[in-house]
Amino acid sequence: MNTENLSVGLVVKNYREINPRTLRAREERIGMKNHNNQGILMEIIDYNGFNDVTVKFDDGSIVYKRIFSKFVAGKINNPFLSEDD
Repeated sequence: MNTENLSVGLVVKNYREINPRTLRAREERIGMKNHNNQGILMEIIDYNGFNDVTVKFDDGSIVYKRIFSKFVAGKINNPFLSEDD
C-alpha cells in the first residue's frame, strides 16, 4: 500500500481519494477563531473534515475530533478549565 504525504498534511492512499471540497474547506477553516460559551478564545489548528476538527484554546489546551458546527456555535468547552476559573 503506497501512501503520499501532501503539503497540506493529509496522508492518502492515492490522489484520487482526495475530495477537493475537503481540501478547500481545510484551507479556509484552519486559523478560524471564535469564542466559546465559557468566553474563551479558540482556534482551529487542524481540519480533516466536518467531524474531525482540532481546536486550540488561548491557554494552550488542545482538543481533538470535534465537530465544526459546534465550533461555529461556540459549544466546544475547554475540558482543562477548572470550575474556579
